[in-house]
Amino acid sequence: MAGKFIPARPSPAYIIAILCVGMLAFGGLRDPFTISLPLSGLRKPGEEDGKMKVAVGEGHNEVMTWVAKWGKGVTLVHYDSHPDMAVPNLPKGVWEDVMEGREGWEEKADWFVDIADWILPLVFSKTVSTVVWVAPEWSFQFQEGSYNVTIHGTPPGNIRFEVHPNTHQEYWESLGLMGKPSVTIDSRRTEFTFIVQKTAGDIPVAGEYVIDVDEDYVVCDNPVVRGLVGLVGEETAEGLG
Repeated sequence: MAGKFIPARPSPAYIIAILCVGMLAFGGLRDPFTISLPLSGLRKPGEEDGKMKVAVGEGHNEVMTWVAKWGKGVTLVHYDSHPDMAVPNLPKGVWEDVMEGREGWEEKADWFVDIADWILPLVFSKTVSTVVWVAPEWSFQFQEGSYNVTIHGTPPGNIRFEVHPNTHQEYWESLGLMGKPSVTIDSRRTEFTFIVQKTAGDIPVAGEYVIDVDEDYVVCDNPVVRGLVGLVGEETAEGLG
């Protein structure tokens, strides 16, 4: 789909997709399908309602294979309580297929990715050029903002994430991946734009984009607060969170 902006909170169109994800336990749909929806938030004034291609999966990592087949250089708008931006443990040969964007790389990588690390193969393969994470208010794994990210090196070898503007990003720092390498590790560079947004409002996108919605975006609460409730009571825990 082409468009200039999407709402920062799911419209009824996206809620339908969320409910479909939840239905999988009862034998819901798994194959991609097309559905006609009133996409008022995705169209320009005067344009008619369009069609949205929808895929439903039980494991969030299943999204990787669909996105790989749907476009190249697209923006991924990721509604989720978690960023899913870790580096997967792929065999060296599979990483080579990913980095070169060889046909069928996604089918090979699908055997090894999980729900926390399925996005970066899309970045390394140049399938996705921009990742927009629409994060919950309580998450501080990444600071809110727009960043140009350079990944130095080639996995599964030593890699480092260099972020501009230079800011503290707890998620990659906790994995020991932040910062420009002090020694030359590999001449390969992978660049992408990473946007983290929590506040209400429109998210600017250019060209083709894919909307990815994890149902936990609307059902998960702050795990820190939830863990404290049993210790200090709900009122105190909410204040601490």
